Amino acid sequence: MSASVLDGLSIGFRPKRTRTGSGGVSRYLLEVDLRELSIVDEPSNDPARIASLSPSDAAFGRLRDALQNVKSSSLQTHDAAFEKLKAVMLDLA
Repeated sequence: MSASVLDGLSIGFRPKRTRTGSGGVSRYLLEVDLRELSIVDEPSNDPARIASLSPSDAAFGRLRDALQNVKSSSLQTHDAAFEKLKAVMLDLA
């Protein structure tokens, strides 16, 4: 990511609650069931790109820790680790 090679996001979700949009927005996602989040080189939706991350940012640290937690979790604790990752991602949004 530091060389901007992997700067895209692939976000898979199922809408749980939506509201009709206005202006140029077709709908607002009020609540989603996050199914997948991946860092990719070419996102399907071009605006889904990471603008910048600094190792000194608190947000970067929380994201790094949450990803590491999911990566190192066992099958028994994977769901809890993924829930923590979802919470961090929703907080960053």
